[in-house]
Amino acid sequence: MVGVVPSNDKLRARAALLVADVGGGSAEEAARALDAAGGNPKLAIVMLHRRVTADEARVLLAAANGDLGVALAEVRP
Repeated sequence: MVGVVPSNDKLRARAALLVADVGGGSAEEAARALDAAGGNPKLAIVMLHRRVTADEARVLLAAANGDLGVALAEVRP
């Protein structure tokens, strides 16, 4: 589900719930993160969980070769 492109209202709502649940934020925070992430749930999750910007989350995901678990587990310098 983290790789889904939320292309309609139903998928956007599901993605927001997933981002809030996994990322550890409120529904409002998840919606804002999804917007800032261009609708990318994986990126939004990293943003919320690690409390970073979209650009910083992209770097973290790239360093983790796109592995969400690794990006969430790494200790931030």
